[in-house]
Amino acid sequence: MPDITIGDFTESIEINVADGSFLALRDLRSLSTAASKVVAFFRTPVNESGFQSAKFSSTFGKSFVPIEGTSLGIKASVNSIVAVAREADSPLFGSDDFDTDVTVGKGECWISFELDTLLDAKVGVPLPQGFGVSFEASSAPTFTTFLLIPAADAATTTLTQAFEKALRSFRIPVSADDVLSLPEGVIQTNDVSGTAKFGGSWSLPLAVNQLSLADATLPFNADVALNPALTLAVKGSVALTSEFQVRFRRVSADALHLGLFRKRGSTLKASFSAGAGLGANLGDTDLISAFFTAVSPGIDKGDLPAGDFAKISQVLNDSIDRSLSVSLNAACSAADFDEAAVVFDIDVTAPDQATKDAVGKALLGDWTDLGRLKNARRLRDVVEQTVQTKASINVSVLGIYNSSSVASFLRRMKVITEPASGSVVITDTLNATRITTASTPLAADRDRLLRASWESFLATAVYKGLLTGIGVSPVFKSRQAYFDYHESIAYADALKELNGGQSLGVVPLSVKAGLPPVGGHVKHARFEGSCDYSNEDVLRFFFSDIATLKPRTAPDLKITGRNVLAALLNPQDSTDHKRIVALQSDEKWQEMDKNPAIIAPPFSSDWLLITEWAEALAQVGPVLAKTIAVGRDVQGDPTANPAFMKQRNALALALDGATHKTRSVFEGAFPLCVMATLAGHTPGNPSPVFEATWNSRTIFSNHPPALLVASVAGD
Repeated sequence: MPDITIGDFTESIEINVADGSFLALRDLRSLSTAASKVVAFFRTPVNESGFQSAKFSSTFGKSFVPIEGTSLGIKASVNSIVAVAREADSPLFGSDDFDTDVTVGKGECWISFELDTLLDAKVGVPLPQGFGVSFEASSAPTFTTFLLIPAADAATTTLTQAFEKALRSFRIPVSADDVLSLPEGVIQTNDVSGTAKFGGSWSLPLAVNQLSLADATLPFNADVALNPALTLAVKGSVALTSEFQVRFRRVSADALHLGLFRKRGSTLKASFSAGAGLGANLGDTDLISAFFTAVSPGIDKGDLPAGDFAKISQVLNDSIDRSLSVSLNAACSAADFDEAAVVFDIDVTAPDQATKDAVGKALLGDWTDLGRLKNARRLRDVVEQTVQTKASINVSVLGIYNSSSVASFLRRMKVITEPASGSVVITDTLNATRITTASTPLAADRDRLLRASWESFLATAVYKGLLTGIGVSPVFKSRQAYFDYHESIAYADALKELNGGQSLGVVPLSVKAGLPPVGGHVKHARFEGSCDYSNEDVLRFFFSDIATLKPRTAPDLKITGRNVLAALLNPQDSTDHKRIVALQSDEKWQEMDKNPAIIAPPFSSDWLLITEWAEALAQVGPVLAKTIAVGRDVQGDPTANPAFMKQRNALALALDGATHKTRSVFEGAFPLCVMATLAGHTPGNPSPVFEATWNSRTIFSNHPPALLVASVAGD
């Protein structure tokens, strides 16, 4: 058996590694550490030794590992770690709600040997052997073998003997046979950066919000509306790119545990590739047709703008990718440990060829076939979980009610995306230029989109209110929604976001009270809210008494706006506290009204937000009341009556003027909370929807479950 020298700054000893073992074949010659008094621990029992871990420089006679199709080199200098985990270190990999914890029992130990390598991956050249992911560039994978020293043996096993066993057990699994032959009491992990793929048939939920535009031509056609399906049904693969730990463990003589874990603090990036017949990445129309068929069943392809097919396809792919990424990170985002993304238990009593092939494909980065095995049990699949439970794609259709027909709207539409959330925005050509920039013609500028969304919601409410007031019962929805996502956010700011749900009346005070008052940054914080308004609800936006159509006044609206905004702030924050004091002071507000030009930040932005919001509603209310009054006196078709049409045009101009001068950005939960307050929906019937998640935890959700949504990996 080969003798290997292990030494520290003060002394060295000889240890033995079995002939034919992986490290012996690589001609491992020595391990040395710059620390002192490490070797002394090797003479003591492994369960009593004070040794925890040490970094070593390992020298090899053969510094390259023969992996077909590439070059896997062992790092020079410090390239390995030896560690011992005992009962106090349990669970071995940290606690994970989605996986079976590897506990370290009383008296037993796990000893591990880690080897750091360099992989020279060629771009575009798939490896015939792999480590659990595919690579698009050179990488630096780390391989670790963990060996259990049972309690019955630990007291009589020196650290030297335990380390010898760990070195003999070490190997780099590159084939299905390597994984399937893994013995009990051994865990192998690969820490790698790359991409894992999951194929299947996906039904991606759509949340379609149809809105009018605030322009000089106020619509009057209650029949023009989309009839969106609940899902976009597509086939293809979802690829996750991140830093992963791939973990192999035989949990019993007949069961093998395979897991893909997102590394602590890393971010998942999702990419959707359409399957055969959908060809989205090639720019043809199949994905486009699938999308618009879901949004408007029975659509005629001829209504779509033929010259923009490639751009629309790009936008839809970008939106699906980003929407999936946001939802995946919200579902799998804890910052303090490596969290399970995909975990399978496989019965390997008699592994057949299908099992070997599926494991082999997983090593190359394609985990699809593991889900198809009859002898596999899925413990967690974050891709399937996300598609099944999250509204993956939010679609805002701006201006649909301004058109004479759906076909007319589609022929002049533009499709753009909002990069932060992955939302799809469909609007007319002119309005698209208002919410994009010359440098990003296919992506909406966030501030511009927030303004346009507020204007469109208000226009839709006016339109719905007008029809309701004159006795027509519009069936189209008036829905208000907001979405906020942060890859990282201060804990205090995350808690502050919960104020939106409290203002809506749906988040109990006990939710925030049950959370720690302070904490570090949280990862992948996702906040979402929405409210549907009935025909009478929208009238309450503009009238304090809807029976008499008494318009709300700007002073009264400002008081409502001030109270709502104050409720959304954090009184423990010094700046927010000053803002709250100003918002709650009539005297201070009167001073700002008299001299708006000299208002200092942050009070200036609060004043602008509330003033523009209140004056827009106050300006529109009296004109809407007069238009309704004229319409009620009309017999037959109101649009054929000159007096009504003249008054309706006055309403359109008032709305256009009230919204297009907006300078403030109506962001966060304020627009939803303040309008829901006016409508009496805090809470109402139905109650607003609010959801908050961070660090893979759902802090609160009254979101109804997704309907008719499924992911079938076997299709």
